[in-house]
Amino acid sequence: MTWITGACAVAKQIRQHDSECQDAYLIEKIGPNQVIAIVADGAGSVAKAKEGAQITVKKAMQYMKELDLNNISEKTLQQLHHIPALIREDIRKEAKKKKEDPHDYASTLVAAIFMPDRLLGLQVGDGFLVSGIEDEYDLVFSGEKGEYVNETSFVTDETLDVQTFVQREPINFVALATDGLDHVAIDHRLNEAHIGFFKPFDIFLKDKPSKKTIDVELEKFLKSERLQQRSNDDRTLIIAKFLGNP
Repeated sequence: MTWITGACAVAKQIRQHDSECQDAYLIEKIGPNQVIAIVADGAGSVAKAKEGAQITVKKAMQYMKELDLNNISEKTLQQLHHIPALIREDIRKEAKKKKEDPHDYASTLVAAIFMPDRLLGLQVGDGFLVSGIEDEYDLVFSGEKGEYVNETSFVTDETLDVQTFVQREPINFVALATDGLDHVAIDHRLNEAHIGFFKPFDIFLKDKPSKKTIDVELEKFLKSERLQQRSNDDRTLIIAKFLGNP
């Protein structure tokens, strides 16, 4: 059985009168023990940040569901790597229809396909992906930053900077998030995941709480005063835990 939840919290410090999160996320169980999880962060400097993030997660989900997960070959990994280019083309078509600049839909992307014996990951830009087993949490992707503060890559870039990952080993915990949680979840000096951030979530899901409980508690955590004081960006987090047999 897989326990999974996701939530988003708005950065009240910078958008006090805007209740809409410019991040987006999607989660879908595609089999008893297979989950696709995706987060995206619309660039704060563009006109269509929210829409860009929404299109990015929607299209990423569509293309990731088309991958052959029963036989993860070199072709599968090539198709995974090509997904951001497909999303970029979809955004260009959408912008052209509306006579808009596709760069106004700029968004980052972090996506994962989670199974008990393997993990596939995909990233463009910042945000992070962490996998774990038995109290060990490995930083698969950390926030890719440019030379300047808040500079990163987006799915609308002319030259895409795409990272992919495949792990063919047992795992039972996955977390992925936008960069609003970087400072509290990741030690960038050591390029490591903070065990103190992820272990409480791992323990919480291990106790098999109800779906309503985990949804409420995660949203409460992301909107907490403590996190608002430590993050000036929207915060989106997906956590998943595999427990035993389906």
